[in-house]
Amino acid sequence: VTTSFDVLVAALREYLKANGDEPPLNGSIPDMTSSTASFIELQQAYHKKATEDLEKFTRCVEAVPADVNVSAEDISLFCKNVYDIRLLSTRSIAEEYKNQTSSSSTTGNNGNDEVRDDLLMHLMDPSDPPEHTPLLWYLALRACEIYQNETNGPYPGSDSRQLSLQSDVTGVHSHLTSVCKNMGLFNND
Repeated sequence: VTTSFDVLVAALREYLKANGDEPPLNGSIPDMTSSTASFIELQQAYHKKATEDLEKFTRCVEAVPADVNVSAEDISLFCKNVYDIRLLSTRSIAEEYKNQTSSSSTTGNNGNDEVRDDLLMHLMDPSDPPEHTPLLWYLALRACEIYQNETNGPYPGSDSRQLSLQSDVTGVHSHLTSVCKNMGLFNND
């Protein structure tokens, strides 16, 4: 437990165990049709329960052995957003590099078809403007990194002289093409 977020997650784990796997109530009332009196009564009940849950959760946070102090504001914010927490599993950078350079990545034998299809979908539906499409930046930065590692020189574009920039563009474009081919992005129209 090294960060305040780690402490909050550890406390949530304990809170869930003690409260039948129910996270702390965040206090917001779902959309509904109601009379004013019923709405106010329900709002007060939600607020009371959310306050009680916040106090219980704060005790769980205080019980986590850590050298990290978690502010009351962070605890409150965590409780308000606890229903939006999701675990995302991604490949490590080492796995990403291995899959990119693998010659089997375009054959469909290594399970990357779904990833490739997702990448293709993002390329077909770029952000507006297209420069804001994160995937395009990712591909360009990967190509720049490969080029920089290959040349053992400065990062592409560091030398602003026209001839040097043209050389960098040619080299990076070549690597961008290779990155896209290795990811299976050129197999489709």
